[in-house]
Amino acid sequence: MKRFALVVLLVAAACSCGKDHGTAPARFDVTALPAPVDLAVEPGPEQATLTWSYPLESRACVREFRLYYYFEVFDVIEPIASTEDTFFVDTRLVGNLQYCYVVSAVDTNGIEGWRTSAVCALIETK
Repeated sequence: MKRFALVVLLVAAACSCGKDHGTAPARFDVTALPAPVDLAVEPGPEQATLTWSYPLESRACVREFRLYYYFEVFDVIEPIASTEDTFFVDTRLVGNLQYCYVVSAVDTNGIEGWRTSAVCALIETK
C-alpha cells in the first residue's frame, strides 16, 4: 500500500503544462503523458529509421522519448535508447530478421507515459 501511495504522489507531481487553475488550488493531475503517435519504421540495410510525432500541447512536458524492442513471442520489451528528437536510427541490427519497436514519452519529472503499439519491420541485408 505504501508503494502505491508513493507512485500516486510521484505521478501527481508531474508537469502541469501551464494549465491555468485560476485562484483555486490545483487538483492532483494523475494522468500520464499520452503515447507518441504515427510511429513508423523504415527498414534499411542492417538498420532501421524510426519516426513518430507528438501532440504539440503536451510537448513542453516531454524530457525525452524512450525506445524499446518488443519481442512479440514473449510479450517482453527491452529498452534500447532514449532521445529528445522524434526520430532514431537503430544501426545495431542483423539483416533478414524482423524487429519490433515501442516508444514512450518521459515527462520533466522523469515519469514515463503511455507506450505506442508495436510497429515491426523486416530488416534488409547488406
